[in-house]
Amino acid sequence: MGLFKSPVRFFLLLLIALFTAIESPSAHAQNEKITFAVIGDYGLTGQNEANVANLVKSWNPNFIVTVGDNNYISGSANTIDANIGQYYHDFIFPYTGSYGAGAATNRFFPALGNHDWVTTNAQPYLNYFSLPGNERYYDFVRGPVHFFMLDSDTHEPHGNTAASVQATWLKNSLAASSSPWNIVLLHHAPFSSAHHGSNAASQWPYEAWGADAVLAGHDHTYERIIKGAIPYFVNGLGGASIYEFRTPIAGSQLRYNADHGAMFVEATNAYISFKFIARTGVTIDSFALGTPPSASVNSIMRASPNPSSAARVNFTVTFSESVTGVNRDDFSLTTNGVSGATVSSVTGSGSVYTVKVNTGVGNGDIRLDIPVIATITDLSGNPLSNLPFTEGETYNSERPHTFKSTAVQDGWIRESTEASNNGGTMNSSASTLNLGDDPANRQYRAILSFDTSTVPDNAVITKVTLKFKYAGVTGTLPFGTHGNLLVDVRKGAFSNSAVLQLNDFKAAASKNNVLSFTSAKVNNWYTKAFNAANFQYINLLGITQFRLRFKTDDNNDGAANFLKIYSGNAGAANRPQLVIEYYVP
Repeated sequence: MGLFKSPVRFFLLLLIALFTAIESPSAHAQNEKITFAVIGDYGLTGQNEANVANLVKSWNPNFIVTVGDNNYISGSANTIDANIGQYYHDFIFPYTGSYGAGAATNRFFPALGNHDWVTTNAQPYLNYFSLPGNERYYDFVRGPVHFFMLDSDTHEPHGNTAASVQATWLKNSLAASSSPWNIVLLHHAPFSSAHHGSNAASQWPYEAWGADAVLAGHDHTYERIIKGAIPYFVNGLGGASIYEFRTPIAGSQLRYNADHGAMFVEATNAYISFKFIARTGVTIDSFALGTPPSASVNSIMRASPNPSSAARVNFTVTFSESVTGVNRDDFSLTTNGVSGATVSSVTGSGSVYTVKVNTGVGNGDIRLDIPVIATITDLSGNPLSNLPFTEGETYNSERPHTFKSTAVQDGWIRESTEASNNGGTMNSSASTLNLGDDPANRQYRAILSFDTSTVPDNAVITKVTLKFKYAGVTGTLPFGTHGNLLVDVRKGAFSNSAVLQLNDFKAAASKNNVLSFTSAKVNNWYTKAFNAANFQYINLLGITQFRLRFKTDDNNDGAANFLKIYSGNAGAANRPQLVIEYYVP
């Protein structure tokens, strides 16, 4: 039996019928937003239909409705699964075809077309689908929309004219509808400017009976026509060969036949909007009934760590609904302390986009804004309602600032006598500094001085690193005998004078032992980062000084054992460095 009716399938149909009976139109909530796609004259295996199907699925609609000619060329059982299920099986329930899994509930609601009737009075169609009512014409409700699917073919047993049994059913059903929107769908277009032209038999008094819009196919074109107070749409570009237009009929407002495509429809209690979109993704037509709300910017949020020293950061921009026309020119940057920042790229779709920003140079703030001139619109073409938007999150852009020690303020100091703890000799002009002891067991200490006054007074420091370079050793490297190399810090000058002083040997520090170095070095550089608790000792108003000393004064071996490091008097490439990363809030 394959795709067709069997005892098991019959049982399934009974269950669906029971569910349909229980799930009356009035049982559906009418205050929700729904989206659906409309395709027509699509059922012809090939690239055109595949492209349209991919377009439709990219919208992720709640469901799909069709306006006929679902199965070219003769509505045969041999072609129906390839023509329909191959592309739309994941919207169909129950689905027993060959192209994958179906939907958990039916999300595919077709109308009969003339090609569907060719084989055994549309029996392959009726066997393939499980639809409400008599399956030839039927109605259903989703959210705020009541759908009326008609059979406009002359083979319809209940007739296809305004005096038919089918028409009476429609008139009564429309009158009984309590939905905000009543939409009629059929195959043969009541009005058309293309090959087949207007179909007189289908020109029922839809508006008088309570319909808000009529959607049809048959002519392989797209056309929007206004008759009375309601729109009529021809939507037959789902995959079959495209037709030419003839002389436009009265009320024809827009005609298109340059490419295949489908309709995207969005509906709430307040509005229903229709968009025809070509398979390239270009919106050809937008039309709305009611008052569609304008989209708005919900938020602009950081999508990268903050603060940031990166050359590029990402912002996530979220809108209240799906929008279109989003590009780099729709954004601007507000900066403080940063220059050269630019919007690099925009990616995303629907209501969420990622904006990549080049952070430029300097330390400060970067905020992504959407100015009044932005051309972003919702899917109905309405501009954003809350521009300019300047309430997004801000990145604190931080750049490492490298300070090199000041030559005239650097130097080494040697203890006057062993264990005196007083400075006796000093040198502020040497290109290397001694750390350890001399043959008389007198300790060497060194002072490194940095002018940190260029860091803004309101800077928030995020990282501090002290670096100095190995220049050699006399005797034995002291790390093995004298312990770790310790660093004291002074917020200002140790002896209240920037110039090296003998008293710097023992002058009070702002904090002792802020850093402790081992013998480990990389490319001859000793490098150590501060604990965040010690950032407070960096002087933003003047100089910051460091005193370097080994943990043990000397090793009492009567020999010189000292490490030599480069001072501020050395060449620029070798001078000690204080690297400070910060941002200005």
